[in-house]
This record gives sequence, C-alpha cells and structure tokens, in this order.
Amino acid sequence: MHNNKDYQKTYSSTIILNNGIEILYFSTDSCNVCKVLKPKIIETINKYNIINFVYINIEKNSDLAAKYSVFAVPTIILIIDGKEYQRFNRNLSIDKFAELIDRYYNLYIN
Repeated sequence: MHNNKDYQKTYSSTIILNNGIEILYFSTDSCNVCKVLKPKIIETINKYNIINFVYINIEKNSDLAAKYSVFAVPTIILIIDGKEYQRFNRNLSIDKFAELIDRYYNLYIN
C-alpha cells in the first residue's frame, strides 16, 4: 500500500486495492479549483495512517476517468475494500468531507 506521502505520483489502472481505504483524486493540471482543494484534502486525511491517497490526472489517464465515470474535476472517490462508497464533485465542503471520512474510517477499523 502506498502512503499519503506518495500523492504526487500518477498511477496506472492497477491502483485499486482489494482491501483498505483509498481516496482517488481526479484532476487536471489546469484546474484551479483542484490546485486549491488538493492540499486541503491531503491535510484532512493525513491523520489516518491507513488511507491511501491517489492523484489521477485525467488528461494522462483517460482510461481511469472513463472507468470511474469522471466527467468533471475535481472528483474525489472514496474506495473501501475495492468498492466505491462516496463520491464528491466540484463543490465540496472540507468540513463535511472530514466528517464523512472520519465516520467511514471509524466504521472500518472497528
């Protein structure tokens, strides 16, 4: 499993783990909202040592964007044990995001 420190990498279609928690962050280099949101998302999930953050540039990984039906950026998908549990698009409250991540994390570890 990659840790949150690996977030700058772009991964291939083999990124999804069959177990564990992952945040898939779909973006582009030209998305200004994405540039502002990404560090806030990373800061929010850094307190959870088992959450894997994966940055996906949809311009370089259009196959993954298609596979996950991503049509707008930023799109953030919460994957638990290989299944999508939550999807966030464009207008995202960091507080709500943190609350949901905390809830899913606590359910997962208990």
